[in-house]
Formats: sequence, C-alpha cells, structure tokens
Amino acid sequence: MEKSWIRRPVIGSGIAFLTIVLFVSSPIWIPVLALVDAVRGRWRFPLARFAGFGFFWCLLEMVGIWWALLLWCAGQGHNVRLHYKLQTWWTRSLIQALGFTVGLSITVEGAENLGDGPYVALCRHASLADSIMSAWVV
Repeated sequence: MEKSWIRRPVIGSGIAFLTIVLFVSSPIWIPVLALVDAVRGRWRFPLARFAGFGFFWCLLEMVGIWWALLLWCAGQGHNVRLHYKLQTWWTRSLIQALGFTVGLSITVEGAENLGDGPYVALCRHASLADSIMSAWVV
C-alpha cells in the first residue's frame, strides 16, 4: 500500500481489531498457553509471557495511534515537540512492558560521563528491539 491515506486506516483498524480480540479472548489464551508451558516443563512460561508482551504491544500501539490521530485532529499534526513526547512515552512504556512480561532490564554503564549534549549516537540497529533500547537510553 503506497498511499498513506489508505495504509494508515487499514493498519490502525487492524491493530485495534487485534487488540480487542486479544483482550476479549485473554481468559482463554492465557490459561491455555500457561498449561502448554507447564506440560512442556517450561516453568518460566515463555509462551504465556511472549503472548502477554504481544498483547501489551498491541495495546500500546493502539493508544499511540489514537493519540497521534487526536493530535492531528487538534491541528497539531506537525507539532514535533508533542509527537516527540508521544514517541518517548511509547518507547518507555514498551520497555516497561518488556520488563513486566519477560523480565528485561537495561543497565547503562558510564552514563554519568556523557555531559549535556548534543550527542551523536552510533547504534547497531539489527532489530526493532535495538532501536527501542537506543531511543530509551538516549
């Protein structure tokens, strides 16, 4: 889909639908995945935790899209400061969801030596997680 006016509503609607389906069906999939993990002897419940993170991701993505839409409707579609605040909230919330569901913790060594900035960050972006962690650290 090349046209953003087609792509954005389709993706936004898809994420909203997936979030609602995951929420409504959570009384089914959470115990089923926990049971599958238990039967496999995986006592850290990796399937249930991964699916839980997927639900949090969908929820955060939906909230972020709705806030961006509200900014646009309020005439703030080009307000870089507000969009940056929204992106910062989304990134931090996603890192917190990773911490809650899969136990991720990020430790920055030497941050006290950075000074006031501005900075040039040379990051290896091998995956989405690398980009999110870089944004969270900065």
